[in-house]
Amino acid sequence: MKEETKKIITWVSIGFSVFFLLVWVIFFRLPLNYSALPIAGTVVDADSGEPLENAVVIAVWELERGFGLEGTIPSGYMNVTEVVTDRGGKYFIEGWGPSRRPGGAYLGHYAPRLIIFKDGYNYFARGNYYDSIFKDNRRNNEHRSSWDGETIKLKTFDGDTGKYLATLSSVSSHLHTVLNSNFGAGQCDWLNIPKIILAIEIGHQKVIETGILTSLIVPLNVLVKRKECNIYSREVFIMEHMI
Repeated sequence: MKEETKKIITWVSIGFSVFFLLVWVIFFRLPLNYSALPIAGTVVDADSGEPLENAVVIAVWELERGFGLEGTIPSGYMNVTEVVTDRGGKYFIEGWGPSRRPGGAYLGHYAPRLIIFKDGYNYFARGNYYDSIFKDNRRNNEHRSSWDGETIKLKTFDGDTGKYLATLSSVSSHLHTVLNSNFGAGQCDWLNIPKIILAIEIGHQKVIETGILTSLIVPLNVLVKRKECNIYSREVFIMEHMI
């Protein structure tokens, strides 16, 4: 019985050692600061190859918590940038940093996530390539996008109203760390991405006009009612940010 007890104690000790080793590897070796390189690219029509002007492009450097064993927890974002493509379909997102890493959080494996939306097309949402645990992006001081320098092709949207609503909801969900205060965002952080908010709002109104009532997407008039954001009305916001 004593021998069996010793074995149990040994295995428990090994388990704790492995656990604390993981904690050390993931957290104590994380950089104090993060920075990001610029991102540039081109957005075109997948069929014709023609450049797409005024496509909204967002890069989100999302923060996470957790050891990766039980899964990770969204914990806000380190940076978010929104731009639109020019007449040649080109866009440029400036780099940033170095910025202090929040305690206990880290940039996820796939940061930054790139999201591209243009009405009438299927949206694009992709994070960075992640090869293996041996190339753990979380411990990189400097982050670059896997999509830097790439030409991204958008296919024409060919679904019905229900599928269009699902598309809008999906785009909104990809921005949850910016929109939702439960994940660390501020009440007015949505103002960092006004053009995608407006694009989702316009698309949402089109869906409602077809007779489909939905509450899956937070309407713009709910966002502008947040007094701390100093937005006077839905109409003012639309006029200021219309592409």
